[in-house]
Amino acid sequence: TRVTALLLALGGIGAMVGAPDATALHPIGLALILAGALVYALYIPVLDRLQRARDPLDVSRAIAVGGSVIFATWAAVTGTLFAIPDAVAFAASVLQGVLSAVSFLGFLAGLRVLGPVRTAITSTVEPFWTTLLGVVMLGQGITAGTIVGGLGIMGAVLLLQRPVAATASRSSSHAAS
Repeated sequence: TRVTALLLALGGIGAMVGAPDATALHPIGLALILAGALVYALYIPVLDRLQRARDPLDVSRAIAVGGSVIFATWAAVTGTLFAIPDAVAFAASVLQGVLSAVSFLGFLAGLRVLGPVRTAITSTVEPFWTTLLGVVMLGQGITAGTIVGGLGIMGAVLLLQRPVAATASRSSSHAAS
C-alpha cells in the first residue's frame, strides 16, 4: 500500500510539474533541489525519533530557535542583520513566519500520529494545494497535467487512510499467542 501510494504521489507531482526538456533545467538548480529533497527525506525520520517523547510545540520552538541562531549569524556575517525592510516587506515576513509556524506545528502533530513514511507521502499534497492557490490567486491555467497530477496525489493520500485490518489483526493474534 505504501509503495503504491508513493508511486501515485510521485507520479502526481511529476504530472503537475510537467516534464520540461533538459535545456530548461539549470544543473545547479536541479542539484540544489535534489539535495534539498534528500535532506528533507532524512529529516522526517530523524525528527520522528527526536520528537517522540516531546510536545510538538516544544520541538517547534527548539527548531525555531536553532533556525533563528543560524539566520542571525548569517545576517550578521553578511551585514544584513540590521537592514530594515519597508513596511510591505516587513508585513510579508511576519505573515510568512506565522504561516510557517502554523504549518510546521501541524506537520509535527501529524508526524506523531502518522509516523514518518505516511507523513512524508501525505505531505506531497503540498504541491497540489500550491497549484490550486496559483489557479485561484494568480490566475494560472489548469492543464491536464494539473488534473491528473492532483488526482494521483489525492489518491495516494486516500490510499494511506485505508485501514490495515488484515495486517493489524494478524500481528495482534501473533502477539497474543
